[in-house]
Amino acid sequence: MSTVLETRGLTKRFGGLLATSDVTFQLERGARQALIGPNGAGKTTFINLLTGVLPPSAGQVMLLGEDVTGLDQDRRNCSQRKPECAFCHDMEGDDHLPSRKQAGL
Repeated sequence: MSTVLETRGLTKRFGGLLATSDVTFQLERGARQALIGPNGAGKTTFINLLTGVLPPSAGQVMLLGEDVTGLDQDRRNCSQRKPECAFCHDMEGDDHLPSRKQAGL
């Protein structure tokens, strides 16, 4: 298998608040992962770091082997579905995840 998405030491600080700390993560082609935790655990911050909505304080984000850490969301060719957005019932699950199709998953 090949690594599709990877983080190395991903950290985000908001002033004195440490939202994510030294997160190292790998997602292999074809794998599915869940991100779970209590409110305030940093789940949304982690997703925002992956997609380029927020810049990290430290660490790297690798997409298909390319370092995309300094790229914004549009230049990463990556998207996210906000939790308040409802799925369209006439679409398949993968239709909601354009970056998944682009990655060949």
